[in-house]
Amino acid sequence: MDSHGKANSIAAAQADFALQLLRRNKHSTVVSPFSIATALAMVYGGAQGNTKHEMKSVLAKENTDEELHQFLKNCTSSALSTKTANASGETYLEMANKVFVEAQFDILAEFSKFLESRYEGNLEHVDFSDSAAAVKDLNAWVEQTTHGHIKDLIDSSIINSLTKMILVNAAYFKGTWRVKFDQNRTNEETFYVSEGVAKRVSMMAHKTKYGFAKDSKGRVLQLPYSNEGLSMFVVLPHDRYGLRDLLSNLNGNHLLDLVSSCRTVEVDVKLPKFKLESTFNLSQTLKEMGIRDAFEDTADFSGISDNRHLLISDVVHKAFVEVDENGTEAAAATAALMRMRRAVPMHPPEVEVFHADHGYLYFIVDSTSNTIWFCGSFC
Repeated sequence: MDSHGKANSIAAAQADFALQLLRRNKHSTVVSPFSIATALAMVYGGAQGNTKHEMKSVLAKENTDEELHQFLKNCTSSALSTKTANASGETYLEMANKVFVEAQFDILAEFSKFLESRYEGNLEHVDFSDSAAAVKDLNAWVEQTTHGHIKDLIDSSIINSLTKMILVNAAYFKGTWRVKFDQNRTNEETFYVSEGVAKRVSMMAHKTKYGFAKDSKGRVLQLPYSNEGLSMFVVLPHDRYGLRDLLSNLNGNHLLDLVSSCRTVEVDVKLPKFKLESTFNLSQTLKEMGIRDAFEDTADFSGISDNRHLLISDVVHKAFVEVDENGTEAAAATAALMRMRRAVPMHPPEVEVFHADHGYLYFIVDSTSNTIWFCGSFC
């Protein structure tokens, strides 16, 4: 397989990861699969044995470690270049990694080098025995990186004398639509949640040329941002109450095929304005996805430290998204706490109709690498 094919294979594995996260939430939600995958990949860099095997099966599938880390590194570099290229503030993507280590805890030099070279992860030594001070330092860094949108990622109650290391990824995105919605056309309309349940939403409206595709299950709308390559893709099931069915039948390859098959046509669009914040402790979710050893006494992170009593205690993720007539603002942060043991498109008619008046999925995607920065459901 050539390098392009390998990149697509990694992107499909990451898209599968995103969909697995979404399947486990039945309400409107927002997550950053890239943020979660990056925090886990930093830990994975020091995993050995069955711990490594389980993490690989979820994060990389049949791809090699090198391909996974290189893909994530390239995406990080793309985010940094996007930020630099859009200093005007129209559209930019920002992310950062940081590792907070117990002051007296020894980390292998090889692992420190790995974090710096692969993830530009800065190390900061903290005193976890003073949990209040440690939490204040960590949360201040996350809040600054996410421009004030993610506050209080970590609660002091989950840090104690056994906490040895916290790996944090924080991401922030602000995007202006290439074609903005007219605020004067936004009206209160009905949104159908489930059989017999509906709510009123502020529905934006526009008719112009957008990327569009459809298959037997649903239709896809591409809303491009002002920055070339960044778009929000909205996936709407044909069936008014078909969101769960759509999600259960969608896999990473299918999703990326739908995204790449969008063609520019005239589309009559209706899309709700919305603002969401979600907080998760992903430990149980990740166990259900197949990462079990990492959380148990059997964990093997001997590539991180000579001390063999290291395991992941929590993976905390917090994300925010706001969509309005001007564009999208989103932020996310993920912390992995480690402690000692204890479609093919159809030929379109002249104007396609895309009225998102029932549950749908959305994905903020960098089309140059097929990276899903943020995703969620609105239902």
